[in-house]
Amino acid sequence: MKSQLKSVLADEHGQSTTEYALVILGAAVIGLLVVAWATSGGGAGQIGRLFNSVMDSVIGKVSG
Repeated sequence: MKSQLKSVLADEHGQSTTEYALVILGAAVIGLLVVAWATSGGGAGQIGRLFNSVMDSVIGKVSG
């Protein structure tokens, strides 16, 4: 029984590290896709409009 438990634990050794690496890889891919969208095509214009509207809103609240 103890031998089987050690075998199971040995099989799972490093699993958390692999899971973390896959999550980081997934986040990096999503980040690259967002950057690619934002720098080419209509993304840049949309981000500019969003930034302008946010800044206008903040300035309006501070000024008013």
